[in-house]
Amino acid sequence: GYFLNASKSILLVKPQHHDQAVELFRGTGVAIKTDGCRHLGAALGTPGFVSQYISDKVSSWVVEVERLAQLATSQPQAAYSAYVHGLKNKWSFLGRALPSTSEHFKRLEDALCRQLIPALTG
Repeated sequence: GYFLNASKSILLVKPQHHDQAVELFRGTGVAIKTDGCRHLGAALGTPGFVSQYISDKVSSWVVEVERLAQLATSQPQAAYSAYVHGLKNKWSFLGRALPSTSEHFKRLEDALCRQLIPALTG
């Protein structure tokens, strides 16, 4: 059977229901949030929470693309392989899981076009 672990559970409620949820779940260990949470690699919650989540992810991916661009100057095949088999899949998933968020990926596209691709093509 399945045994619920309340300390790993998150209840996402609308702000107007927060006090009632706190009262109902007092002492259970369930975390109660009103803004949002991460679930299976995507974000659930308010538009502000989702936007911040995507911005944080894109920022970390831009740093990874910059590192791959540095590596590509000496080892282009390894950098390309890391991009195709690893890094690209991360943002592909997020783009599918959170539709209508393409404007958040502009910085990532710029890093790819201005740093990684020129480094790979020499």
